[in-house]
Amino acid sequence: MSAANKKTTGAGAGQGASGNGGAGAPDGFEFSSENTAEISRILERYPADHCESAVMPILDLAQRQMGGWLSQAAMDRVAGILGMAPIRVYEVAAFYTMFNLEPVGRHHLQVCTTTPCWLR
Repeated sequence: MSAANKKTTGAGAGQGASGNGGAGAPDGFEFSSENTAEISRILERYPADHCESAVMPILDLAQRQMGGWLSQAAMDRVAGILGMAPIRVYEVAAFYTMFNLEPVGRHHLQVCTTTPCWLR
């Protein structure tokens, strides 16, 4: 497991929709009516045969609805909407640091430790 993925919990195979393990993880997840309408607008921007490309904006929408993090149930719901295998959605969420797979505090501080940041 890479260092970027060590922050993840519950995104492994074999866990049910409620197996996130994060405190306060919901048993199920449904988008609000406003966000459902926004998903429709997002999907209109993509060709029907490439709707999987909308995974990042829809994950962002789910994360904002959940208060700053993504439960496994939310990622499962995104996978269902896009017709993707849930593992593909987990891979995207685990790869990008903008997605939090466990609850975060009010102030979420991240420090860049890459070479370009150190050179400044």
